[in-house]
Amino acid sequence: MESSDEFNNKSETELHHVASNAVKNNERQIENNETEKEKEIKYPKAVFFIISNELCERFSYYGMRTILAIYLQKRLRYSENAATIIFHLFVMLCYFFPLVGAVIADSYLGRFRTIIYFSFVYAIGNIVLALSSVSVLQIPHSELTIIGLLLIATGTGGIKPCVSSFGGDQFIVPQQEMQLQQFFSIFYFSINIGSMLGTLISPILRQDVHCLGENTCFPIAFAFPAFLMISALVIFIAGKSLYKIKKPQGNVMVDVSRCVCYALKRRFFSKANNTKYNHWMDYAENKYDKKLIKDIKTIQSIAVTLLPTICFWALFEQQGSSWTFQATRMNGALWDGFDIKPDQVHIVNPILVLLLIPLFQKYLYPLATKFHILRTPLQKMSFGGIIAALAFFISGILELQLQSTYAVLPKPGEAQLRLYNGYNCSILLEAEDGIKNIIGPTDILELKSLKVTGKRDIQATIKININNCSHLPSDLMWTGSFSITENKAISYLIYDSNKNLTTRSTGYDDIEKSDYGKPKLRVIYNIPESQLSLINKHKEDNLYILLNTSDVTIPDEFLSPGKYSLKLNETEIDNNIKLEFGAVYRLMIVKEDENINYKLFTITPSNSIHIFWILPQYVAITLAEIFFSITGLEFTFMQAPNSMKSVTSSLWLLSISLGNLTVVFIAELLRSDSQAMQFFSYGGLMLVVMGVFILVAMQYKYVQIVTETKENNTHHGTNNEGFTQDSDKAICRPL
Repeated sequence: MESSDEFNNKSETELHHVASNAVKNNERQIENNETEKEKEIKYPKAVFFIISNELCERFSYYGMRTILAIYLQKRLRYSENAATIIFHLFVMLCYFFPLVGAVIADSYLGRFRTIIYFSFVYAIGNIVLALSSVSVLQIPHSELTIIGLLLIATGTGGIKPCVSSFGGDQFIVPQQEMQLQQFFSIFYFSINIGSMLGTLISPILRQDVHCLGENTCFPIAFAFPAFLMISALVIFIAGKSLYKIKKPQGNVMVDVSRCVCYALKRRFFSKANNTKYNHWMDYAENKYDKKLIKDIKTIQSIAVTLLPTICFWALFEQQGSSWTFQATRMNGALWDGFDIKPDQVHIVNPILVLLLIPLFQKYLYPLATKFHILRTPLQKMSFGGIIAALAFFISGILELQLQSTYAVLPKPGEAQLRLYNGYNCSILLEAEDGIKNIIGPTDILELKSLKVTGKRDIQATIKININNCSHLPSDLMWTGSFSITENKAISYLIYDSNKNLTTRSTGYDDIEKSDYGKPKLRVIYNIPESQLSLINKHKEDNLYILLNTSDVTIPDEFLSPGKYSLKLNETEIDNNIKLEFGAVYRLMIVKEDENINYKLFTITPSNSIHIFWILPQYVAITLAEIFFSITGLEFTFMQAPNSMKSVTSSLWLLSISLGNLTVVFIAELLRSDSQAMQFFSYGGLMLVVMGVFILVAMQYKYVQIVTETKENNTHHGTNNEGFTQDSDKAICRPL
């Protein structure tokens, strides 16, 4: 028989067991109910409008930006240095205005209306830019271009912090946490697809489409991004009935700014500055919450650590300026009829990013952890910064190799003179300044550094070398002068006219390479009323010239690289005229008695170095981006307090803006240096900055990341760049 105590204990155990089972059953029922609710929550259709909008907008932005540097230099005739400065000032503003857009959206208009209003500004900017590129219009092209770029920078900057966050607003969290992460992955993918398509298609529209009587078509190349931006706006508005539109809740950036300003004011301009505090932010504790002050201190520590990102972006963003100009001086030919445009090379970066990120996450980082290297974000960033410096050392070495193919232009205080000998025998030139040269049969004499201020005439005498010209009179001679002009190159043709030695100016020479890598040809002749033809053997890119009686030259013609046959009045006189990528040629064709003398001269060497040699520096900068930029995003996001995620995102965008501003200052500082020395200077600066960064990183104390659960009422939201706030990885990079 059981005692009363044993009975009571047993009864309590059974009751506890029953109660426990009831609790478990209740929990299972709750979980089942939650699962059923999750199944009932449909995937928001509105996000497809948002993703389509982002795809079109990024297509538009990168399509315009890809050809911008070349447009500034080649069409508006800015110097390479000035074009670089304008390009980076534009990009700087594109990454500065997100700070304005975030405040307006969160504090005043809300994300939906902010996107609408700034998209209108964006589209108008694209239209203005397209109109400014129409050369036949009597408008201030440069001024309208700057206005268009300012409007585009305002528009893209204003919507940048809003679109991804507005997409996140369409999900119910935590129930749709997985769908939210999938959305950001698709969103990131659409950004890169838009970037690749813009980089690929805009250069084709720029170079391969001819309009308004020109060999290029910048108006269509800029009008297409304008059309895409208008399409993006229409698509976004079309989804309005499906959107969840939240009212503005206030922007933490405003609170942070007010708190910082108040602390600084009390520190320097108030009686409270006599009070000793451990930190200058503590001066705000009489008015602001201590948690806010503590979070600002954490942000300050992160901001100091991330100062080197400014230098990284100064290097990274030059893919769109300095590296584009470098590519214009390279050979982009792949096979007959197809070539890579210099502004298409950027496509390598987004392709490599998409390919390499999964490999890094799955193989490289786990392997590095196994060998106890690159274990922390700051270590990865240090390594990435060193690789970025290496990328610029590679570009500097490449630039040294390219310099031998550049045109030799007259410097200030100098002029150039070229004399073409149309005789099939040598001639003797004697001129002032101690000039005495023999010019071979159908040959050229190039005097590339004649001293001159303003203009002057060089007195000269030309005689026929009778030893190999027995069919000509022995006293054949010319005395006269050649007119030269400072900073100019001029040419003269020496030929026979009714048994008289004659010279005639062919005008000033443009000896620079063509804007887009095509061979540039000019014909010098003395054969009137004749038909000259250059027939391309593999494509319909032929040149037909009617030689008249009034000229001895024609304007420059831009042809495709390849082999041509040369015909005069339908009679073939040469079937192997070869024109190479980027070279500048002069074809001399003269008549001496009944004979035709001709020769093709290479004035400026061809782009002999293939554009594939630029790929190593692109591979290096992409590796640097993955190690430095993407890891830096993760670091700033994870180390920031939950209430400050949007602040760190803004600081990251601000570092990109300041990086582009740094390029402007350095470009001005190194204006007189060669491009190769500028590349080496950037690489050296990055190494110095990385040395300081490593020392700072060694002192940094990481914030311990605590994974919160649903039971702890974790708040699931998104920051302005599209990250889930309880995620352990950054899903997206700002583009």
